[in-house]
Amino acid sequence: MVILSRIIVASLICSLAASADTKPGDDFRLERIPVAGGSELLTVFGRLSGNGELPLVSVLRDTLGDTTPDNDRLRYVWVLNFSRPNLIQRAAAGIPFFYYRPVSREKSGKRPPNPVLDLSAATKGVWKDIFDSSLQMLAFDPASTAIRSSTRSYRTNSGDLQKIFQVQGLTLLARLDSSDTDLQVFSQEEMLQLQARLLLAEKKLGNLVADIRLNQAYRKETARRDETRGLNWEILRQRAELSGLYFDPLALAADGPSHALLWIAREDLGKPHRFEGQLLGISDPWKDDRLLRWKGYSQQRWFDTDSRMLPASTQGAESRELIPLALYGLDHPRVPLRLIDFRDTFSPRAREMRDKAMQDMAIGILGLSRFANWYYFAGRAGWDFVSGRFGAAVDRSSRLRSYSQMRQFLSLDDSLDPKLREEMMRRLNHLSTNPMENKLQSEAKLARSQYKALVDYAQKPTGLARRVERDRRLELTATAHGRAAQATFQILSVGSLGLYTHRESGGPLLISEVGRQRKIQFNTMYLQEVVESGPKVEVTWNLENVRSSLRVLAAQGVRPDLIAQLFRHTGDDDLRMECLNALRGMSSLASSAELTRLAADPGVTPSWRGTIADLLRSEPPRSMSGGQ
Repeated sequence: MVILSRIIVASLICSLAASADTKPGDDFRLERIPVAGGSELLTVFGRLSGNGELPLVSVLRDTLGDTTPDNDRLRYVWVLNFSRPNLIQRAAAGIPFFYYRPVSREKSGKRPPNPVLDLSAATKGVWKDIFDSSLQMLAFDPASTAIRSSTRSYRTNSGDLQKIFQVQGLTLLARLDSSDTDLQVFSQEEMLQLQARLLLAEKKLGNLVADIRLNQAYRKETARRDETRGLNWEILRQRAELSGLYFDPLALAADGPSHALLWIAREDLGKPHRFEGQLLGISDPWKDDRLLRWKGYSQQRWFDTDSRMLPASTQGAESRELIPLALYGLDHPRVPLRLIDFRDTFSPRAREMRDKAMQDMAIGILGLSRFANWYYFAGRAGWDFVSGRFGAAVDRSSRLRSYSQMRQFLSLDDSLDPKLREEMMRRLNHLSTNPMENKLQSEAKLARSQYKALVDYAQKPTGLARRVERDRRLELTATAHGRAAQATFQILSVGSLGLYTHRESGGPLLISEVGRQRKIQFNTMYLQEVVESGPKVEVTWNLENVRSSLRVLAAQGVRPDLIAQLFRHTGDDDLRMECLNALRGMSSLASSAELTRLAADPGVTPSWRGTIADLLRSEPPRSMSGGQ
């Protein structure tokens, strides 16, 4: 009991120390580069000891050349250490059962990097994935075993690479959002959009979520993640306490630790200890003679007589040499995910290779289908369920997320001891089974090279500015045509493999028309969120902002249905009167129909129904001094 008490105190102190050491600070810098035609390229630089200042992520903001925020739109997101694979990497990615990195790039060339996400066309990636999957099943799978296995291997590696850097972009933004720096890069709404879209991009149909639902979807996903982290935190902490180990959480951002280390004290080796290792995935360290002869990395820490960790200069502190055992990710559902085993580097990699080999064999070589061979996949799902209950890490997408987060952690965080950081980086490189990936040590040079190519592209009149102009014309298609025409354009684009894309004609009025449409969309989304928040909106919302959005829609003569809903959801007499005057001022059949429905609505009080009747008769409205 004494040992357990000391371990509990030590683990709590380690937790506090880790949180304090990794607290984000003023370590970011923003660079703005104007782009011709009314856009700006925003690049966030991070300061990392040993690598100097490093370009991390770039975002294009289309401002239409003015300072009005409600017609701005974020378009592209670049994670600058994400590059196109070269020819050797692409060829290796198409070889089934080849899980090694043939080369590692350090320069990207003169071509601009590909964005990891196009915010202005988030659903485009979903439809492309559906089209690619259909093409795979209908054209490549029936061809031959060689074609089926190689194309599936290539698509899997390419998709995993995209997800890795989407997660890294999300991790970067989370750290920027939680930083206590005064740097203001994005507004609250923009930051929510960025993080939500990157988070939803991990799911196959995630980016079909409408912009109005982003807040709800993001909160749901982050709540699920926090619950998973909390569960895995407790599992690791309790197992460490029962086994006489030290629990040390690692946090990259202020949203809580995402990884954790387990340590063992050299001074405790050779003593009998109980080991609870079912959910830890490591062998019993108390029976491992390798630790008695350990010559790898270790760390000196100082404790008092009650095992509370102290600064190294504290008088009377007791020194203990801690040896790292394993690194875990806390985002994997049900059980912590072992990413690094310091005594067995190959073990986590063997798990990944085994999982990919089973998939390549079943689908790529044997050609099993989820419809024709449903019994195999049902059996596999049952096996995964049972083994997951016994502590196996079976969720591959969560494993990929934890791996990506740790890559970003090691690229950015300088609170770790440099030797430990280098050791973890070396071992994490062994975990990769994707031939398209580059070594972590190469990505600093790659990020600088990619940034230079992106800046050159942004400064060319025929580069990024032309791409933004084409996207603006594509943006107008949604408002210039009905659903039938838009569906026709979509079918033509898919049928031509993307060679045909309908865009509206440009001209001097393009920017003003795009600005008008964006202004309508911005204020419509705001009022929809207000209305959907429930009754008595005046309690939780700024009425001046609500009135401002109401006036924009009234001036443009759009969404009388939304204005009528706002009337029903507010108890403020002045705002209700403004809603009615807005509907009357539109002078359209739709607005008259909404007024008629309000006049017949039993939920509207008789005095307000009388006022609405006066408006319908075009008579001066009655005074509302008597209330409702």
